Amino acid sequence: YSYQPITKHTRCDRYAGSPLRCPHCHHVQTIYHLCWIASQCSMCKTMVKKEDYEILKRNKSTQNRLEEACK
Repeated sequence: YSYQPITKHTRCDRYAGSPLRCPHCHHVQTIYHLCWIASQCSMCKTMVKKEDYEILKRNKSTQNRLEEACK
């Protein structure tokens, strides 16, 4: 797993939540949806655009290896 930038194709787990990291102070908070444009970091109080945040996602190479192992 690694933190990756949010794109228009990014999804998060609505029931378990997804960790989101502030680009300024690296504070991590859990989110349940991406239906917003900007948010204020609860730690450093900076307004940050959604595309500037980083979300914890599985690496594509790890995901491909797991899918191949299941075949």
